[in-house]
Amino acid sequence: MKRVLAGVGIVALVAIIGIGTAKALMSGEAPHAAAETKHDAADAHAAPAAHETADAHAAPEGEKTSILSQLIPGKDGAHWDYEGTNGPENWGKMAEANKACASGQEQSPIDLTGGVDAEVSNIALHWKPAEWNVLNNGHTIQVEGKDGGYATIDGERFDLIQFHFHTPSEHTIDGRNYPMEVHFVHKNAEGRLAVIGVLMMPGGENSLFSTIMEKAPKEEGSASVGLIEQRGMIAPIDGVYRYQGSLTTPPCSETVLWTVLSTPILVSQKDVEAFQALFPMNARPIQPVNRRYVLRD
Repeated sequence: MKRVLAGVGIVALVAIIGIGTAKALMSGEAPHAAAETKHDAADAHAAPAAHETADAHAAPEGEKTSILSQLIPGKDGAHWDYEGTNGPENWGKMAEANKACASGQEQSPIDLTGGVDAEVSNIALHWKPAEWNVLNNGHTIQVEGKDGGYATIDGERFDLIQFHFHTPSEHTIDGRNYPMEVHFVHKNAEGRLAVIGVLMMPGGENSLFSTIMEKAPKEEGSASVGLIEQRGMIAPIDGVYRYQGSLTTPPCSETVLWTVLSTPILVSQKDVEAFQALFPMNARPIQPVNRRYVLRD
């Protein structure tokens, strides 16, 4: 373990990893992680007030529809981009709703380096095949539909609502980018989001990604992708990173529980190039970790 970025407080730790794991860190059952947490505790008095519970990240009722409609914006007429005057460094200035892009303390993506060893791979996928559409929204290729199943993360249900792609990968591991990343976006009954990120690299064939790129409109618009099995785009869940973060596009709302798999999936170079021909670069730069815990299993 290279480092632990701590200081948000024990209550925030419990909110992210669960009571059982937090007790383990405190009791010595995970001595290495506990020792490093204690090492950083001296700075805790300087930390700003933490988001005390997971519920603190839930969107107020009036904001849920707005947040969900802007997971990958394009429907609201916002003219943000990934470069130039409308690029990421100016997102926070473009609208009041985007102020978290500039001032937020739990922004995504981040570099996944080091972290607290913890049991965070308690993920069960209850996805099921569904008839979905593929959308070119001007920012990415997004696959969306209804009744695609759900995931349970630490016993909590999150319904799968869409998945979309970035190049290069938005998250990095030890500073390394991968050619692409897919984000599976889920939400719970209260509107809180959970995103599972899967890194992608050339070196194999992935029939689902090939189908998506074959059906994807070359200009803004949507098309039916037919009956698909989403599991074709996910690697074995044998190593994960977990942290509390934000949407990686405006409005950058800090309502996301992130789980990034450490094992990438293999796709064809041809399909990667097909995506990059449409979107040469659609990844937000790495954001500061600040005083968050990054958990690793």
